[in-house]
Amino acid sequence: MNRKQARENVLKILFAIDVGGGDAEEVLNDFFSRINVNINLVKDRNIIYIKEIVEGTIENLEKIDSIIDEYSIDWKLDRLANVDKNILRFSIFEIIFREDIPYEVTINEAVEITKKYSSKESGKFVNGILGKVLTDIEKIKELFTTENP
Repeated sequence: MNRKQARENVLKILFAIDVGGGDAEEVLNDFFSRINVNINLVKDRNIIYIKEIVEGTIENLEKIDSIIDEYSIDWKLDRLANVDKNILRFSIFEIIFREDIPYEVTINEAVEITKKYSSKESGKFVNGILGKVLTDIEKIKELFTTENP
């Protein structure tokens, strides 16, 4: 499995959690059992990536959703297509927390996955939102390092 496939699997897992209302840990465990992986023994960095991105996105979901809401002018979170919303969620998490991955790679992959699973127009929308997030990245990172009262 390459990194693009790992990102697509992150989307599928987050989508299942979001739409199906499943528990994140259960959905992750189900995914790993379907591909015959014991996450506690695996050393494959893309499998580890899936686990880290899903868990991190879920853990920071409230703040990530507030960022999406703020930067998607004229579009409220509940009006976004579930695919687009979940791509934005994990991409924003990756931009904020995965300094080992260049921003441009994250954004490009997000746009490509959006075009594949949603639409070309949605790809432009995701690109625009992530571009806006990138312009304010230092301010946004501060939201995750300071406690809210």
